[in-house]
Amino acid sequence: MSLASFTGTPALFEGLCLEEECDTSLPPAPEEPNGSLRATPALVRTGGSTTISWSVIRATICTVTGTNGSDWEGDSGSETVAITVQTFFTLRCTGPGGSLAQQAVVNIIPVFQEQ
Repeated sequence: MSLASFTGTPALFEGLCLEEECDTSLPPAPEEPNGSLRATPALVRTGGSTTISWSVIRATICTVTGTNGSDWEGDSGSETVAITVQTFFTLRCTGPGGSLAQQAVVNIIPVFQEQ
């Protein structure tokens, strides 16, 4: 018998059961990681410090990197760092349901001098 002419009830789940005998619902797909990255304060004087905080759920691995060379791992944390130039911090996480990427920027307060 060719597949094109088959008219019987198809077996589901690799032949383990027939349609009327099986629960055909699939388990829910894993949810994506969710969380946040913050820089407090986000505006500092040159040489000042900021605290980078992050918290993520449903992730198996997370890293936070900064354009200043900072590099931390974990699904949550808080680190204080000195800032000398505008600095970008990036949170990247992966989990069974996908990935997450967020960014926080710390800017320098401009210094004005009279001439």
